[in-house]
Amino acid sequence: MIRSNCSAFKIRNSLALSLIALAFLSVLATKSFAQIRLIHTQVFNAPENKPIDIAVRVEGEFSSGDETRVYFRAEGEDTYEFIILESVVDEFRGSIPPFAFSAAKVQYFLSFIQGTDVWTLPVSNPYFQPYEIQLIPAEEPTPIETAPVDTSVVGRLVDEEKFFILSPEDGERLEADEVVIALTLFFEPGEIDLSATRVLLDGRVVEPEISENLVTHTPSALSAGLHRIEVRMFDPDGNAYAPVRWNFQVIRPRTLAAARAPLISGAKGNIYVESKLDRFSGRERENNQLGAQITGETGGIRYGSQVYITSLEDGNFQPRNRFSFWLQAGPAQLYAGDTYPRFSELMLWGRRVRGFEGQLNLKFINFDFVAGQVNRGVEGTTFTRDLLGLRTSFGSGRRFQLGISLMRVRDDSTSISGGNKPKDNVVAGADLLLSLFKNRLRWKSEVAFSLFTDDTSPGALTQERIEELLPDSDIDIDFSRYEDIFIINTSTTPLDPRDATSVAFTTSVQLRAARHALRFKYKRIGAAYNSLANSFLKNNIRGLLVSDRVRLLQNRVYLTLGYESYDDNFKAEDGNPTIALRTFRGGLNVFPGQGMPNFNLNYRSYNRNNSIDAVGTTDNREDNTTKELSANLSYDLFLFNLDHTLSLSYITFDKNDAFEDTRLVASLPLGINNDIQSFSLRTRFQQPLVTTISYANNDNSFL
Repeated sequence: MIRSNCSAFKIRNSLALSLIALAFLSVLATKSFAQIRLIHTQVFNAPENKPIDIAVRVEGEFSSGDETRVYFRAEGEDTYEFIILESVVDEFRGSIPPFAFSAAKVQYFLSFIQGTDVWTLPVSNPYFQPYEIQLIPAEEPTPIETAPVDTSVVGRLVDEEKFFILSPEDGERLEADEVVIALTLFFEPGEIDLSATRVLLDGRVVEPEISENLVTHTPSALSAGLHRIEVRMFDPDGNAYAPVRWNFQVIRPRTLAAARAPLISGAKGNIYVESKLDRFSGRERENNQLGAQITGETGGIRYGSQVYITSLEDGNFQPRNRFSFWLQAGPAQLYAGDTYPRFSELMLWGRRVRGFEGQLNLKFINFDFVAGQVNRGVEGTTFTRDLLGLRTSFGSGRRFQLGISLMRVRDDSTSISGGNKPKDNVVAGADLLLSLFKNRLRWKSEVAFSLFTDDTSPGALTQERIEELLPDSDIDIDFSRYEDIFIINTSTTPLDPRDATSVAFTTSVQLRAARHALRFKYKRIGAAYNSLANSFLKNNIRGLLVSDRVRLLQNRVYLTLGYESYDDNFKAEDGNPTIALRTFRGGLNVFPGQGMPNFNLNYRSYNRNNSIDAVGTTDNREDNTTKELSANLSYDLFLFNLDHTLSLSYITFDKNDAFEDTRLVASLPLGINNDIQSFSLRTRFQQPLVTTISYANNDNSFL
């Protein structure tokens, strides 16, 4: 719907969604001619350190080979990671891995891939305008009468940076079969006496497994109700630290079957088999799945494995099956199968690599080596893409670390018979991390340089070819002698590295002072910088981010302010103008505690301006501002022996085009207004059943 200079009209779309429907915001797909539409319930809040469930429904014609991904990152990070969502009838589901509350917000967007076509949510500019999830801090410990506090145990407080509660989370409700007590320790050598560490469960001393960095215990039997954990630690002189205490609730006691001895001594795990036959829209689809995971320890060697096999695996697409195996012996770790190495955000950060990874962590000096495939060959579309990387770092990373990384990614031109433009890429980089004043001041910087050949099929430049191309050149080198390392030809960028177009740089400072959490970040990604292992990283962009988060009222209220200023396409070498991107955001988040509703109020203003005022053969002027105000009220309650989550949301979205009155009638609409009201009630039963009742009303105006 388009509005000319003096006319406008509205479309009012009132959607009443039935039971177990997870629809909230209906958004048009980017490829409307293919009749694909993605429907997704935006996630507004999520507890810290817990997986975030994501579901998206696909309307239209699609097949089992199509793929849906959720891309995610902590707010302010440069690059996204992604996971592939599992297909369940016409819906795709998965979970974003846990994030600590120090991230403040998690940003995400969805991508549906069908052949060479891609649809996204949000539809417009998802990289810079993703959905945002506010992380909710853990509850304060709840007093418990059945496990009185031993007031004789006193001592100096343990700094929050010295430990982290892995499980159960404070206030968590779970079945007895699922309880594993785990506390991570970050003490320096000599700060505590491990032999004197004691763990109490409901006031009784238990026998945990204690190592330098981890305290674990699996209770043999637990009754239903509230339970209390207490960990007591002492320094080498016998002086006590104040105990670390937290609570959890058991909703069902341990079953007899779960109490049986494991099949393999020292190991635990699970296995599942699932078979589904889906019928919808006159089509059938069979999906058989086999999954298993196991972890254990024997003779001082820890090991683990995870396998997922599905009948939807298809050699015409990238792998859907997943398998990984790992071993750890002292400072050495070995991974095989699907591994997710992290060298640098600019080079390689969480990308799936099918192959091998080895780590040797000696604290002062550490090594990380990875070799495998980033992509497998698919006839006619994708070459097998091989990766080889090595990272050497100095320092443990807790207070200081200097890393040097080198990586090569190359397409195997012989892996498929029909394809064009196999690529080659070499990236070298360094990163520096400093953490001072008990991690209250944290500085991190990265720099990387890349060489990228867009088409290796002609081969490397020979001396004769250089003389033909540049008869007056004094270059006396035959690049074909080095093509095993890197192929250099006329498609290589940069041929002249002196203008630093293939350099990427980022630096950030995080400061925690009083109740403030300040962050400053600057990045400059050159126009010719490329990392095939992190191809989602946007190049030719520079700018900064400034944000602050203020904690108030015993960490129950959070105020956030942020400003981002970036220049997209700042080199403007391709004939397209530089686009100024300016974003201001503010938020009020209230988490009053257990038994009370959480409230979020967020505002964001986003402006795009390419500084073009005149109209040529085409109207490519761009100066639009998007203002978004969202309010959300969510309430977790335990009623009728069931867990419920009630959510009320309101979003107003207003995108204004500064040139609206002078646009050509045939121009696409650049203005849009949305007002969305929604309600949902999600109920989790003790059986594997979740129901959702939701209602949404969406008023749209296209200008």
